[in-house]
Order: sequence, then C-alpha cells, then structure tokens
Amino acid sequence: MALDDISSRDVESRRSDVPGLEVTEFEASPALRAFWEMRIPRSKGFKKSLLALSSIDEIRRTIARQRIDVLLLYNLSQAVLLNRVDCHQHFDLADDLVEMMQLEHPLLSSIGGRAAARKSQQRLIDRAQSVTVASGVLASRIARSTLLLPNGADVTELDGADGSEWR
Repeated sequence: MALDDISSRDVESRRSDVPGLEVTEFEASPALRAFWEMRIPRSKGFKKSLLALSSIDEIRRTIARQRIDVLLLYNLSQAVLLNRVDCHQHFDLADDLVEMMQLEHPLLSSIGGRAAARKSQQRLIDRAQSVTVASGVLASRIARSTLLLPNGADVTELDGADGSEWR
C-alpha cells in the first residue's frame, strides 16, 4: 500500500531481486493523489492514515483476488487493517514509532498524539500474528515473541528459512 512514497520506491527498485514478490499500487482518485503529492510540512502521518482508511476495502479485495498470504504492516496508521483481512498479518517494528511521533510532532504529541501513537503501536504488537524488530532494544520492550531482524541482516542466511516461525 503505497502512493509513490519512499517505501514503494525502495521495494520497487528491487522488484527483480525478490522472486515471487509482486508490488501493486492501488489506483487513487485524482483528488487523493494530488493531496498525497502536496508538499505540506509534517503531514506524512495524516496522509498515511487517510490512505489506510480509504484503502481498507481495496486491500481486502486484493488479498482475496490475488490470494496474498502475508500483509506487512509497518506504520501506525495501518493498525486499522488488523483483523479486517483474511491473511497472516505481520508487523515490522523498525523504530520506536511513539518516540518518532514525539520528535516529529511535539505539539501534536502533547495534546494526545503520543497517547494515540502508543495505543496504535501496542495494538499492532498485540494483534499481529508475528512481529519483527530491528534492534534488541526494541525487542526487550515487547512482551511477546518477536524475531530480531537487524538492519543490514545477512539475507543469504535468511534465504534458508522455511517460514515455520510465522506459522
């Protein structure tokens, strides 16, 4: 789920390196796409929330039609997708998203944004069927089983994994 943001470009640029991975961009209305492309300071979280909410039905249809087996969740706004799709839901916690909210939006954080971010992050951690973390520090803060997948991991070693830890 991406409308030309950094995450879609990162995956898109390596599409041929990942056998079996298909990247799909949902069609967005001209109004939503125009809003997405506007350079508005500190609006990324709001834009991602709007995109997640407006895409729920399309994501469900795509998962059913293309028989997608894993939905990768990686930002707070995607918490709305939990338990609304019929596939494995995996949360990749690459950073402390609550702390990022505090640093990027101090005013919003002080008027309830931090509490909302904490609730969304905890919901993703609690309800996803599996969770990966990018550091031992993050892993130590989570009271559930996680898979530590540090940045710069040796993908050759991971190629031998059979997925049994996710099942």
